[in-house]
Amino acid sequence: MKLFYCILFCLITFYSYSNKIIKKFEEFDKRGKYNEALDYLLKEIDKPDADIGLRWRIAMTTFEITNNISNNKEKIKYFDIGIKVTKDYLDIENINKRDRAEIIHWYMINYASKLKVLGIFAGRESMTIIPEIIKNMDKCIEIDPEYAGSYFFKGKLYIDIPHFLGGDKFKMGVNLIKAINYADDNQMIPLYTGSAECFIIRNWSVEKKKNLKDKKNNPISDGTPLELSDIEYARLLLNKVINIYNEKNDPSVRETENYNKAIYLLNKIK
Repeated sequence: MKLFYCILFCLITFYSYSNKIIKKFEEFDKRGKYNEALDYLLKEIDKPDADIGLRWRIAMTTFEITNNISNNKEKIKYFDIGIKVTKDYLDIENINKRDRAEIIHWYMINYASKLKVLGIFAGRESMTIIPEIIKNMDKCIEIDPEYAGSYFFKGKLYIDIPHFLGGDKFKMGVNLIKAINYADDNQMIPLYTGSAECFIIRNWSVEKKKNLKDKKNNPISDGTPLELSDIEYARLLLNKVINIYNEKNDPSVRETENYNKAIYLLNKIK
């Protein structure tokens, strides 16, 4: 009995400690202090029994930092940090499914972003690399079918790469709709904004959507409203972003940036 209580005490102490670290990270993250968040987690990650969730949070943060960097060499430095802390944990199974999916997801985002900066997506190597990236995103979805991030990543990838490398505007829509449907409270504003931007780029008309056929000439739909063009649907998503944002008492820096982007995009498609 004493052994049981000892183990229980250790578990409670560990989770309390882990939650304290994650909460501190979330404070940095919410305020947009990404460099501070990264430095903090890197100091914690090598401590005994560090929470596995710190690893994908580091990779998420390195990617976030690169959004405000124009120098490619500097971008790659941060991508490499995100890759390094996650690459040895891609096949780990004895953790919860969301952490497993997040680790693969943020590893692949840093990895793919690095290759894009290096120009590899435009080279012959991309013929094997892009299918591997999609395969890993599919693995994320298999592990956690309700994780919106993997669907968003796939959807954006399908619009970003050319058709001969696997680009597919129909699959873009299919995946973005799933991302929109599965987005949680923290994901809604950035995923709705990002998805709207993709639909603006695709720019399908109602007629185009209603005339979609599969290889057997059967009508198909990517899940977007048939009565709305891509521009109209993007406008709907962007207005949702604004409404959600206005209802928040203390929005994060990330949410504010996407709110401002939503306003910009709405003005662009007037």
